Amino acid sequence: MNLPKVLLIDDEQEFVSALKERFALRGLTVEIALNGEEGLSRIKTQSFDVVLLDMRMPGMNCQDIMRHIKEISPRTQIIIMTGYGSVQEGALDEYADAYTFLEKPIKISELMELIQQAASELPD
Repeated sequence: MNLPKVLLIDDEQEFVSALKERFALRGLTVEIALNGEEGLSRIKTQSFDVVLLDMRMPGMNCQDIMRHIKEISPRTQIIIMTGYGSVQEGALDEYADAYTFLEKPIKISELMELIQQAASELPD
C-alpha cells in the first residue's frame, strides 16, 4: 500500500518537528511549512494527497490558505487542526472544503488512520 504524501502547515516549530519525527517512525514522509505562504509555495511545486493545516497562524488566515490550496490542487484533502477547542457549528460553512477537523493534542495513531482514510477518499 502506498503511503500518502502529506504536507503539515503549522507555525509551532516544536509541534511540527515532533510530529514529523513520529510520522517518520511509522514510515510516513511529511513535508513541513511554518506558515501559509511557505505551504502554498510547496503546493505549487509538489503534489500532496493530504494537507494538515493549523487553524490559527500569523499571516494568512485558514480560509484563505484553504481556498488557495483548492485552486492549486483541487484533489488535495485538507485536515484542519485546532488548539482552540471545537469549531462552532455556524463556522463550519467557512471550512466546507475541509475533509475534517481535529483538536490538539492529537493522538498520532488516530491521525495516521485519518490521513490514510482521507487519502483513500481522494476525489477523481
